[in-house]
Amino acid sequence: MQGSLCIIIINYKNAGDTVVCLKSVMSSDLPALPEVIIVENDQEGNTLDEITSFYPGRRILYPGKNLGYGKGVNLAIEYALNKLEPEYILILNNDVILQADSIGRLKLCAEKEPAVSYFTPLILTCDQHARIWYGGGRIFLSRMTAKVDLIGRLYGEAAIEDRYVSFASGCALMIRSSEFREEKYLYDPMFFMYDEDVELSLRLMLKGKLIMFVSGSVIFHKGQGSQSVEEQKEINQLSPRSNNLTFYLKNTIGNRYYITDKLLKGASRFKTRLSLTVYWNLKAVQYFLNFNFRAGALVLSEVFKGLVNGTVKKPGG
Repeated sequence: MQGSLCIIIINYKNAGDTVVCLKSVMSSDLPALPEVIIVENDQEGNTLDEITSFYPGRRILYPGKNLGYGKGVNLAIEYALNKLEPEYILILNNDVILQADSIGRLKLCAEKEPAVSYFTPLILTCDQHARIWYGGGRIFLSRMTAKVDLIGRLYGEAAIEDRYVSFASGCALMIRSSEFREEKYLYDPMFFMYDEDVELSLRLMLKGKLIMFVSGSVIFHKGQGSQSVEEQKEINQLSPRSNNLTFYLKNTIGNRYYITDKLLKGASRFKTRLSLTVYWNLKAVQYFLNFNFRAGALVLSEVFKGLVNGTVKKPGG
């Protein structure tokens, strides 16, 4: 269907955010509302159908268990390609809020850039004075992670422009459906949570695929922001002050070794594993110096597992 778009949203125990996200989609200045596929990862969730009934064209998939983020997205993409055949697929975190022109600007850029298949918007926090959560980014091989440009800067204080990037945040990503003629899946199904977008971005980079950052398309991310300046949350999940730190470390360190072993070979793999190990040990020292002994000990434990087991694989649900 020429120009058609399908939105994919994963829900897990926060249907209220999904409702707000859907309402922002309804406010888009598009000539017609896009189809929306929601994957309900909460086995006990039984109200999603009722509370989202206000959105025409929404479809809800019930996999019967928590697939995690990546496998949930893959399931929805397969459904969209088989049932709806859209030209574009837009993946959104359920805790984002779109502006009226967010989707239109992504599609306009896609029309102007026919050689590009992946498009990612500017992502801001929901603080009273919005900060940049994602302003484009690059894959940083030595840490097997992404370096996000302008992160934490107040919106309006930094010059932002459209450009090619090597990292696209999984928070919001638009893709030409033609990409799936050669791709078996979008996200590696080994991942249950965190770093799916790092693996995807590196995989695309190694294949010579282009990702376009669209600065004029703006969305707001509730998960890493707050409604008042006094209660601003840490954007950097690795900060010693992050409330989510130990949970994040537990779920990300093994992923980094897995990505390294999967996508890199020879000397490149050896150098990255070495620098990755040095990096995490330095982070452990940082946490100890900040009296976060639990985080420091956890890092050392997870790095040891990575070195002993070679490729660290987390259960995929």
